[in-house]
Amino acid sequence: AWKALDALGVGDDIRQSGAPMVDKVEVCREDGDRVLRSFGLDECANGPHEFRGVTRKTLMDCLETHLPPEVVIKYEKRVADCKIGDQGATVTTSDGDQLICNLLIGADGVRSNVAMALGKKSQRDLSVNYVGQIAIRGVASYSDGVPCYSIRQIWGPSTRAGVYPVSNNEMYWYVCFDDDGSGRSIMDGQDVLEEAQKMLVSASSKTWQRSVVWDAIQQTSSHRVSRSRLADRWDLSSLLPSANSLGNVPVALVGDALHPMTPNLGQGGCTALEDGVVLARLLRQSGALGVPVGRSRQPLITAALQKYNLARAKRCVPLVVRSNLMGHALQTGLWPVVAARDTYVSAFFNPSHFLDHAAFDCGTLYSAS
Repeated sequence: AWKALDALGVGDDIRQSGAPMVDKVEVCREDGDRVLRSFGLDECANGPHEFRGVTRKTLMDCLETHLPPEVVIKYEKRVADCKIGDQGATVTTSDGDQLICNLLIGADGVRSNVAMALGKKSQRDLSVNYVGQIAIRGVASYSDGVPCYSIRQIWGPSTRAGVYPVSNNEMYWYVCFDDDGSGRSIMDGQDVLEEAQKMLVSASSKTWQRSVVWDAIQQTSSHRVSRSRLADRWDLSSLLPSANSLGNVPVALVGDALHPMTPNLGQGGCTALEDGVVLARLLRQSGALGVPVGRSRQPLITAALQKYNLARAKRCVPLVVRSNLMGHALQTGLWPVVAARDTYVSAFFNPSHFLDHAAFDCGTLYSAS
């Protein structure tokens, strides 16, 4: 992600926004006291590594300040419908506006209507690719400074949690637990916080109440928490060049619309930023941006989009699969497996390959290097 942000020219702005550098990983049991393994990011191969927790608002603000003045941003609009033809696309927003697009880049998330218009599997009903896990995520506020300046992962049976700082006074946390998906959706923030506490207690008596994540939940306002059912899409066919032929359809997908994945590798937002850099570079290299709108430009655009789709499939499909499998392996509820997992991590785990999945350079906006 930092390579992509630097390519966009906003990396230093975000670094200066107050997000602290984190260089230590701690893997703990649910009581928060027993550390199974602790290591520095400098022990991971393919370094040097940079880890900073950044809030969505900080990221959006920094990106927006670097846009040209003629760019128009309209927030709080949802893609309600999308119609695609050979010469363009028509997007209908949630408030009824229609946008006629010569080139459409769909970044409308895991339930993407643009992806559906392209024939991707529907994400409206998350049970299609629901992985059987729910994640509750929040940002806690501390007036006297955060209690933890590491990436702390806390593993229990059938439930996981974790924290890391996003500023000197704010800490991101998550609780992830198994769920068959049959229960009701919980929308109220206070109810979500109470559910997070309930799941920690039911997972392992009261030992979670001694952990840093329990305290973080207590320090979180109801408007700074979210709850989501985790889903992904194993689009294995996208690895074939023939599957990425769009004809004359001038539409691309980025982020969760293109490659929804579970958060177990922490690569969802990172790969979305990579998408933007790679797509912009390929469009520029195609020469299409200097050609007037018309039939002569469309083949240049669609050829660039085909290259983009294949390049991103090679990068992201393995991440989707690996993230899914890791989530199930780490969240097992079988006590013999939990004991074996904890023994392996504490006695044999080598952090050298811990960040292999992040060893990717998306290049710059102007070259393929």
